[in-house]
Amino acid sequence: GQLTDQRFACRILEGELRFNMVNTVCLGVIHKVPAPGGMSAVGGTGSEYFYYDNGIISDSKLGTAEFTAYVQKEKSADGNYHRCATDEGEKKVEEGTHEKKTISIDLAALCKKFTAEDCPVLMGTLGLAEEPIPLWWTADMINASLGECWTAVPVAEQKWVVGEFNCSCVGISKCLPAYCKPDTPNVSWKDIPAEEAGHATKYGDIVGKEAAGMLGV
Repeated sequence: GQLTDQRFACRILEGELRFNMVNTVCLGVIHKVPAPGGMSAVGGTGSEYFYYDNGIISDSKLGTAEFTAYVQKEKSADGNYHRCATDEGEKKVEEGTHEKKTISIDLAALCKKFTAEDCPVLMGTLGLAEEPIPLWWTADMINASLGECWTAVPVAEQKWVVGEFNCSCVGISKCLPAYCKPDTPNVSWKDIPAEEAGHATKYGDIVGKEAAGMLGV
């Protein structure tokens, strides 16, 4: 593995954006927000996930995403402004300990820049100029704009950095019903609900098209 030395981006509390990519095609974005009091957006930690399709399985293309949180007025012992559980927010505001904050993210603009400007130079920047961009991969981005977490930053002035690339264990969550486990050893493609199987097929068709293009077929 590789470790990148970079400054701590406190805005991880606002969440990170996972771009789901097939070659240079963006299938969609997942906004992953750490659980109240937490710093990690990894699954299984209580973090909240919000899914934005890029016109692949719906008619909705990426646009502007907003997230509202109820944030502490005073920093915690770790020096950060944490949010509380959403269903406790209004009560905390009334008690005077928290305030309502809304962040805005221009997913369409980020995606356009990432695919049009960054992807063409990505492999060279990583010292892998002779290698093609992965067929199926993800990039997790964090808002590294200066200033306190949860303070508004004009979309045009936001600075996003990649905290992680992943091309080793990217899967299709739509196919989880076909995942063989000790309690479901005989499941198969036939066990995937029709709608989800249709979505998975659309993803697979894009993977196949992009793979053929990379191979010059």
